[in-house]
Amino acid sequence: MKLLTESDVPDSKAARLLRRLGFSTYESAVWLELVNGFPATAYQVAKRSGLQRANVYRALEGLAERHAVKTLQVKPTLYVPVDPRSMIASLTANLAGECEWFAGHVSSRMQSRNQGTISTASGIDACLDRMRSELSAARHYAWLKGDASTLRLFIEDTDAACRRGVEVKIIAFGAWKTLHRKLPRALIYPHEGTAQRLSSATDSLMTLARDGRSVTTAIFSDQATVTSILDHALTYQMHSYLLHEIFLAEMVLAERADGTVTRSLQALRQKHRPAAMERSLSHGSE
Repeated sequence: MKLLTESDVPDSKAARLLRRLGFSTYESAVWLELVNGFPATAYQVAKRSGLQRANVYRALEGLAERHAVKTLQVKPTLYVPVDPRSMIASLTANLAGECEWFAGHVSSRMQSRNQGTISTASGIDACLDRMRSELSAARHYAWLKGDASTLRLFIEDTDAACRRGVEVKIIAFGAWKTLHRKLPRALIYPHEGTAQRLSSATDSLMTLARDGRSVTTAIFSDQATVTSILDHALTYQMHSYLLHEIFLAEMVLAERADGTVTRSLQALRQKHRPAAMERSLSHGSE
């Protein structure tokens, strides 16, 4: 008798249903053959079905693990199919539970990713909490930019990051030297080499980039808001921006002797900076 391969196994509505429930082609064929006459040994099932004996043995082992067959005796092992109604009820219950877990797990990941790309919150407490959380999460480096009066709100959190071994670099407006005294482990740069304030509106603005993973910007004003970005492209662009701020501060400090770079920056700002550019900081989206 010619032995059947997997492609030769007869297909039927019952076999297709069993495969939809997770049975392999051989498992469905062996189970249906066992239904035709039981109890039976693996040898008898193989002989009746025309399937290779090794495939039948593996199929019966798989069916036993699924609780789709049970044994009556050993030596020789006799198999009988489990009652089809109870088998289907058990299989569908297990499948429903796994599907429920899968849907919940994937939905959670999708929701987390969707919310995590750009996350915004309002209120002073939200701004403080978010910035402290980001500083606490830093593992390799953290770059901060803002007015010294705002940055002082996070002296303890910033110092704790430094003590953990995080490389902290700060670009500060205003009284930047006071930060230097309180944060000796951090590298603190006066903005553009001078720390000159641009406007009262920018005093309330603070930005924190960490580990190449996130950028968070907060406005500490009457309409306080904080926004965190995790999107890869936007995060890269903002990290690149802050990195160039550091480059610029280093260049100005290196050229301080003759003030050439500082004067050039002042001229470029007058030439390119739009009038009232910071208006959106104090008036929102108006």
